[in-house]
Amino acid sequence: MTTIRIFVLAYMAFLILAEHALPSLHGKRLFGVLVPGPIRYGVEGAAIIRRYELYLLPWSIVCLIAMIFVPTSWIYLGAGAAMAVYLIVTLRGFAVANASARKFAVVSHS
Repeated sequence: MTTIRIFVLAYMAFLILAEHALPSLHGKRLFGVLVPGPIRYGVEGAAIIRRYELYLLPWSIVCLIAMIFVPTSWIYLGAGAAMAVYLIVTLRGFAVANASARKFAVVSHS
């Protein structure tokens, strides 16, 4: 494999891992929704995160495999297209998970 292909694969793998780690980075918030701790760290929160992960997993694999087979002369265009598709998939997954988490949202009295 050429050096540029390895660099692009490493960069994409880093971005994909960051997207998979997204639910773990927000403390008391679950996909942008403030939920009680027992929900966030309980069975309901785990189920929402699991659905998000399972939704992203096949797309992650497809994007990485696609980058292996893209010709080197097209590597930047292929990487851009793969990441654009993956961004759309991630945003949809986040929106679906956000809608699921809203059922458990803390009610604000402001």
